[in-house]
Amino acid sequence: MAELQDAIDQISGTLRDLPGLRKAYDDPPEQLSVFPASVVYVQSGVWKMGPMGAKTGLHNLVVEVHFDREVDLARTIQAALKFADSVPNAILVAFLADELPALQTFEDITFEFGPLGWGGKSTLGFRWIIRNIKMQSTIT
Repeated sequence: MAELQDAIDQISGTLRDLPGLRKAYDDPPEQLSVFPASVVYVQSGVWKMGPMGAKTGLHNLVVEVHFDREVDLARTIQAALKFADSVPNAILVAFLADELPALQTFEDITFEFGPLGWGGKSTLGFRWIIRNIKMQSTIT
């Protein structure tokens, strides 16, 4: 029976091995001190009844990769764009290899690129949303 935190931990663990990523936080920190850094957190979701004795959740998890905005913008954008494909690829490869057992299925991965922020600091980077992650658990 997987929990949301299991899904977050598994996705964060998958990102840890990405070339060029200096830090993949297990839990969102108060401040980002190392760049580029990734954070994974829950955005939204819904719980539905069924099958009998269980509930089915459809959840959206956010994956962000932050870059320090206070350095050369052109170089920062160039470095950030290297992650456009590598982050979703890492998630998809891990899913297909059954390395993300908390995720039964999911619908798609959307993304945005541009200004971000964390802990009051302006950053730049990507925000991917893994949409409608299906998770079932027993009603206790």
